[in-house]
Amino acid sequence: MIIVKLLSALVTSLIFYCSVSLFITQFYDEKRAMLLFKQRISVCSFENTITYAFISLSLGLVWFTNYLFLIPLIMAAFVKLIKDKRIKFHFTRRSVSLLTLGVITNIVLCFFLSTHIYYILFLVMLLVPELLVVFCNYVLYPYESLIKEYYIKQAKEKIKHNKKLKIIAITGSFGKTSFKNYLYTLLSGQYTVIKTPGSVNTPMGICKFINDNLSDFDDYMILEVGVDAPNTMKKFFKIFTPDIGVITSIGEMHLATFKTLENIQKEKMELFANLKGEQLKVYNADCDLINVKKYDNCLEYSMNEIEILSSDINGTKFRYLNNSYNVSIIGKHQLLNLVGALKLSIRLGVRGELLKMRMGLIKAEKHRLSVEKYENTYLIDDAYNANLKGILEAIDVTMSFVGTKGIILNGIIEAGDKSYQINEEVAKALNGFDYIVLLDNAPKGLKETLKKEKLAFKSFLYYHDGLSFLLKKDLNYILLCSNAEKEYLK
Repeated sequence: MIIVKLLSALVTSLIFYCSVSLFITQFYDEKRAMLLFKQRISVCSFENTITYAFISLSLGLVWFTNYLFLIPLIMAAFVKLIKDKRIKFHFTRRSVSLLTLGVITNIVLCFFLSTHIYYILFLVMLLVPELLVVFCNYVLYPYESLIKEYYIKQAKEKIKHNKKLKIIAITGSFGKTSFKNYLYTLLSGQYTVIKTPGSVNTPMGICKFINDNLSDFDDYMILEVGVDAPNTMKKFFKIFTPDIGVITSIGEMHLATFKTLENIQKEKMELFANLKGEQLKVYNADCDLINVKKYDNCLEYSMNEIEILSSDINGTKFRYLNNSYNVSIIGKHQLLNLVGALKLSIRLGVRGELLKMRMGLIKAEKHRLSVEKYENTYLIDDAYNANLKGILEAIDVTMSFVGTKGIILNGIIEAGDKSYQINEEVAKALNGFDYIVLLDNAPKGLKETLKKEKLAFKSFLYYHDGLSFLLKKDLNYILLCSNAEKEYLK
């Protein structure tokens, strides 16, 4: 009996370990965790089938044995752990706090609850592991709130202490990170500039960045602002008030949490409404959903302002204001972000000859239409792109190159009620590929439309298995789209 309980406590603790890692790195909050759980649980895979078979066996034994009914659950848990083995734990103060509380709670319940009651808890942990994480997160909420307030106060003091600092805040449904990095490259030749690293764009991620990096000597601080639900933008303004606001795009991202496109538009436009006085508002004029009629001091940018002279897999040559530039990026979306960064840099006083020189340092950000060569195959990596417009752009770019082509994708996951329609459009754009690979959790609209269009595809549970399949085909180009969550965590 003790051995069975110890095994039960061990495997449920390991499941909790994986769930905490997903919660911290992918879900961020309770609503998002439960939303994405519903999508994952519906995936029909070999591992899920085996797991449910063990659970069914356990349910059949529960009324006929004293405690041996826990053994099939332990077997099901091991199958789940094998499936989740690629999840990497990110050791942060919050993740360690959640993990410690959850494991202690789990062990205490295992040894103090009756076997049958613990059986129910074990079953819930197998089917909905996020529930215990969400529970622990709520328990820790008062403690976390105090910590957050301390960090926010510290960040505000650092900003206040730098009298010359100008804060540039960038938001948008897509294009934020690329715009930020292009702008940083162009401004850094003339000014002292800092920027948030990678895709750090949450309030507390920005707070930590400010506390760790801001000095009294910085001229500009470029912050990427990510909002994936209503009433998120105001959390950032508790930390800082931007001097310059940039909106790169408004589109159908995170529809599962926003519900409507109008809600997305309203939330993004909050950035312009909360700038210091009548400060500079920079926006993508090619996006019809960015409405600036009631604002003054606006700076628009558009693809119509440049002339593309040539483009191939190695980069693009274009002309802007009678100056020609060569950059190692491909795709209109990336060029549009570069035009915005270039125009803002000129407005902020960066010298022309310096801009020309800094342009040579511009390169595509990893996972955003970046290009790598593997033997004779070009890998066009657009894995962080998870919106319809961006995926269609990546497909068009790949189709413009001559040669054999493959694609791996799992569609657009967080599309809410429009999921079928949006993924149907993606599927119809894939008819130019020689090989199509989907992940098992690809939305229904993507799979069914490919079948209707009579486009052959292969399905794989894990991203690396699908990519290995494509690499063996000796293709000229492989487009990597919407990477699997376990691959993001490596």
